[in-house]
Amino acid sequence: MRRVALAVVASALAFVPAAADGASEAFPGRNGLIVFASDRTAPREPEIYAAELDGGALRILTRNAGWDSRPLPSPDGRWVAFRNASTRANRPAIFVMSIDGSAQRLLVDGGERPSWAPDSRHLVYEDGRGRIAVVDTETQAVRTLVEGNLPSWSPDGRLIAFLRGFRLHVVDAAGGEPRRMAPGLALSGVAAYEPAWSPDGTRIVFAGGAEDARNMFPLSSEIHVVRVSDGTATVLTTSRNEKTAPAWSPDGTAIVFAERVREEPRSELVLIAPDGTGRRVVTRPRPLEFDDQPAWSPDSSLIAFVRGRAPTDGRHVLVVRRDGTGLRRLSPPRSALPAYEGPVWLRDGRTVLFARRSDDLDADLFVARPGGSGVKRLTDNTVRDWDPAWSPDGARIAFVRPVFYGPPGRRLENNELFVMRADGGGIRRLTRYHLEDLAPSWSPDGSRIAFS
Repeated sequence: MRRVALAVVASALAFVPAAADGASEAFPGRNGLIVFASDRTAPREPEIYAAELDGGALRILTRNAGWDSRPLPSPDGRWVAFRNASTRANRPAIFVMSIDGSAQRLLVDGGERPSWAPDSRHLVYEDGRGRIAVVDTETQAVRTLVEGNLPSWSPDGRLIAFLRGFRLHVVDAAGGEPRRMAPGLALSGVAAYEPAWSPDGTRIVFAGGAEDARNMFPLSSEIHVVRVSDGTATVLTTSRNEKTAPAWSPDGTAIVFAERVREEPRSELVLIAPDGTGRRVVTRPRPLEFDDQPAWSPDSSLIAFVRGRAPTDGRHVLVVRRDGTGLRRLSPPRSALPAYEGPVWLRDGRTVLFARRSDDLDADLFVARPGGSGVKRLTDNTVRDWDPAWSPDGARIAFVRPVFYGPPGRRLENNELFVMRADGGGIRRLTRYHLEDLAPSWSPDGSRIAFS
């Protein structure tokens, strides 16, 4: 226990450590209102949204129980396949819906990671049992192809690229014996990134490196291009920084990927030509910001991507021109995309689809009348505001909020006391210690706060 006396301008509060429980102080205040902490505004599971580049209102396309994610528009622009995790036994399933969110129907129970064929009728997917299968979206007939994961249909429809462990393979879409691509190389980021085809279907770009002889892991993470005709790979980068999520522009002139900045806690988007020349940094995020999952617009002029920020769970969708100008955010404040998921473009080149929930899952403070009516939000941020306590006159609320400190990469969290007016304004920090300050409780005259 420790005793602290602080003079605070305009409130003259003194702070006395105590073992008081501040929870009862929140109900009710002298003004007859209840103050409480809640995450009531945050969707529990992701839904799928459409964002217009012209700034129109965000449209929600799914409102299902469970987890809707990984939207994937069909090449003809009529349909969207997506993942849902609300079917029996909580297994992931593949659904299909119209481009406006209507006519949703179950396509495959127990499948995920779909990739459309160019005919917009067939999908290849993981069947949940370590195999890759193809489904006809009209008849729902299914045929199993090979063992593997992360399938990706070639633009000409002839081949399907996929992974076995960390190794890249292709197989004829009609079936047959798979062929190993890039012998001696292993892919990095295999939990998240499907093989990325060139627009003409002759090459595949991937991040990876030489294969460890014992466990087949990649020993590095550089960008490679493999020629599908003979499986020969060419390395395009040599910076030794971690790289992920390469994507080929639809016009075939560029490859964009995410690259970790050496000795800095951030990652940026980098663009190169298909032969590895012309390196250009597209985004320059701040420390503790990480850009990933780039996706080209159909006309190759724009790149949508995800920016995450530590230490919060926030992951936002942004769009930028390929020359690095015109950066803007598409997703609402305090959005969170599911891990390892990125945005996708509709064929119109003006609309981006993504799955999101709020990352505001840490509680904010609200007030309400005792009967439950008149709910009003007082705080709105991405940290947990909790343990509220009314002042005896009902004019102020003391509460607990975590504060982050320390150097980048080693940031720590500590709970401190804050105070605000009853309307949520005038928030001020009251304590500044590297120990937990909890359970605020007001003195009867409102001049002091005891806390533990």
